[in-house]
Amino acid sequence: RGDVFFGAGWVTAEDRLFLADALRNMGRGRFTQFAGDLRDVLGAVGFDRTYAAVAGYYYGYLSKVLRQALGRRVRGRYRMLRCADGRRAACAAAVRGSLAAAVDALTARFGSASPATWQADPRQDDIHFALAGTLVVGPIPWQNRPTFQQVVQIRP
Repeated sequence: RGDVFFGAGWVTAEDRLFLADALRNMGRGRFTQFAGDLRDVLGAVGFDRTYAAVAGYYYGYLSKVLRQALGRRVRGRYRMLRCADGRRAACAAAVRGSLAAAVDALTARFGSASPATWQADPRQDDIHFALAGTLVVGPIPWQNRPTFQQVVQIRP
């Protein structure tokens, strides 16, 4: 019996390592590179872009990481940040450079550095629902909250 449990533990550990690697690549928007033979199928359905929109994290995590990287006070700091070469100063410079590049790109696209003039494309940002049963729900604007909250709030 011990051998069976050892084998089951090994298989479970191997599955967890695979899942950790898969999730790491999903979080970076690179799962289709990781997927091998499934790459063409997943790429055809826009898997990386779609998963990034519904991934198991929210903007609060990103805000906390950015504030910590910039050396600001953060409650419940993360033990480690993996950014640039690992030094806080290099990470802060990388974050500032990335944000400045994003502002430059949006300014060039919309003709102004004011976020009030930047417009989202609903075709890219709206949440589209899959048909389940006979109820058809039209697209809704992007929501920064977990899916279960959307369902709880839509249902009467």
